Amino acid sequence: MAHKDPSIDGLEEELENSKLQLLTSPLIKGVPRSSPSNGPTPASTFPREQQQSGPDLEEFGYRDDEDFSPREVPEFQRHADATAIEVFYDLFFAANLTVFSDVIDINNGEKLATFVVYFSLLWFNWALLGLYDVRFITDSIFERCARAVHFGVMVSFAVIAPNFSLENQQSATFQTMSVILMTSRLTMAVQYCTILWYCRTYRRAKVPLACMIALNFVAGMIYLGIGFVFNGGNRALYSIWFVVTALEVIISLGLALKWDVLSFQGTHLASRISLLTFILMGEGLGLIGLGVVRIVQNANEWTPPTIGNVTAGVANIYVVFMIYFDWRRSIRLGKYKQLLWSFIHFPFHLAMRIFIEGSSQFVVWWKVMETMEGVARKFERAGTQLDAAAVNMTADTDFTAVLVQEVNRTVMEVFNVYVPKYSITQASVLQAFDELGQIPASWWTQENLTEANIESDPTFISMRETLQRLALAMENSLLAGFKIDGFANFANTTVTDTNTLEELVAQTNEKKFNTVYKYAFIAAGVTLILMNILFIITSRRWRPFDYLQKTFNFLAGIALCLITLTLSKYDSFAMTPWPLPALLLVLFTVLVVHHLPSPPPILFGKNGKAGRKQEWEAVHMVVGEKKVSGDASDGPAGVTTPGFQETDTLYRGAGVHS
Repeated sequence: MAHKDPSIDGLEEELENSKLQLLTSPLIKGVPRSSPSNGPTPASTFPREQQQSGPDLEEFGYRDDEDFSPREVPEFQRHADATAIEVFYDLFFAANLTVFSDVIDINNGEKLATFVVYFSLLWFNWALLGLYDVRFITDSIFERCARAVHFGVMVSFAVIAPNFSLENQQSATFQTMSVILMTSRLTMAVQYCTILWYCRTYRRAKVPLACMIALNFVAGMIYLGIGFVFNGGNRALYSIWFVVTALEVIISLGLALKWDVLSFQGTHLASRISLLTFILMGEGLGLIGLGVVRIVQNANEWTPPTIGNVTAGVANIYVVFMIYFDWRRSIRLGKYKQLLWSFIHFPFHLAMRIFIEGSSQFVVWWKVMETMEGVARKFERAGTQLDAAAVNMTADTDFTAVLVQEVNRTVMEVFNVYVPKYSITQASVLQAFDELGQIPASWWTQENLTEANIESDPTFISMRETLQRLALAMENSLLAGFKIDGFANFANTTVTDTNTLEELVAQTNEKKFNTVYKYAFIAAGVTLILMNILFIITSRRWRPFDYLQKTFNFLAGIALCLITLTLSKYDSFAMTPWPLPALLLVLFTVLVVHHLPSPPPILFGKNGKAGRKQEWEAVHMVVGEKKVSGDASDGPAGVTTPGFQETDTLYRGAGVHS
């Protein structure tokens, strides 16, 4: 009788297991519930006669440790890194931010607040699902269908992005947002139900999983209820979203700290957070690219200052990436530090994203200012040509017509490249030409006009003001062409005078630039400060030089935050191509200081006990702690030195117990 090759049986079993199932267990396969893979063997696995032999330990007060019994807490599958479906979901997150950034330019306080609200809702929606993924994610027909719902939630975020605004709240948009949040929470409640089903025989798993189901269901119902009360009457009603979301996060983390079945120890939570950070940095490069597309109309636009600004904008993101990566190379954290490190990434991601948005805006603003400098030079050349024409002017020369013709030629040179977006610009230009055309021809030939008295001449004053209004109209038009649109703030205005409207638009644009200038530097400083806090959380050994480095990092971040307050006149700095290079210089200095070699010990001598301990910590991986005996040859006697954790560590639930 022929024997079947056992390798073929294994291959058939592997192929069978690779087929998609309706539901897939998140528990570790092959680990009997009554016989754990690690730790002591339960008494129930021994024959009854062996169990009954010997004294009854319960009579002496002994009780089994039910909290850590493998029969009470399930063992879940763990992943070293994010799965493909998690990465794909993270890309949806970045795509949503790109869409929202394309429809809203953060250039005033209201739009900045709108971005913060949108980003917060999006981030915490991602985070709450991520907390489920890193502990319980599986691949099954049900999970793929649930993920499709979550993808639909992300698409819905993008759909409402164009109409999501705190300035002009639309009831339908805010009601839709509530329904989106409700859908996400109810879907997660069903997902937790499947986990409870597989853990139904584990007594210690039922209550915490039931709490997670109830939490998501109640949150979903609250979001549904909020949707019904959005009627445009209460503009601050959206703050309830933050209250509910904050409670969701706090309760979820509290449950995870209380019960091992919900713990994040042994999961890839840190890896997942870092992955999103890198994706956001890559999305930031796309923002800089969009800014470049907006400013470059032809090959002649690539001037040295423009190239320098674009390079500095990209380099800023790259340096932030290097700092972040260098400060998180080794992460082995306890359960409290792990959660603290993970959720500090929310303000870090928000600040970094605003900083990148500001960098993109700086690229555009500088190009507009550079273009206006070019327009000013064109008018200077026109003035030179007018001076030359005045020398050859005769009594029959209509110098007013020459002036209008030269100004018209200069304006058309600009508008042929940067076409006006609004008809009001054309009206302002035509009005300026009309006012210039009303200058009497005889005025140019007056003999009593000299350099001393021309400044007080009414006709000269009128002509100068007309040219200034013309330049202002051209500047407003250029900014609108670069999507810095002050006219949008006056879409429903009752102002009919074009000159008055142009002045109001110019004031609005100036306020927008001030806002960009301030939030870009403040966000850059906050980004650096938060990265330093993350660095401190993951740091294990501290030397005197480490204190100096981290103090310098804090001071650099604070300096960036305060730079907008210390400059009395921002024009001397902000109206130049130097803001982005200045940011780059500070960030690069922080990077260099981090990689400076440690100076020779000053406070701790090499021959002393503390010095020997410092050398020991410098060459060994800090993983666990164990006492080294006095006769040990590999470390100082009688001190706590780093070493690997014991090999009989038990991973139960998501917790680590040694």
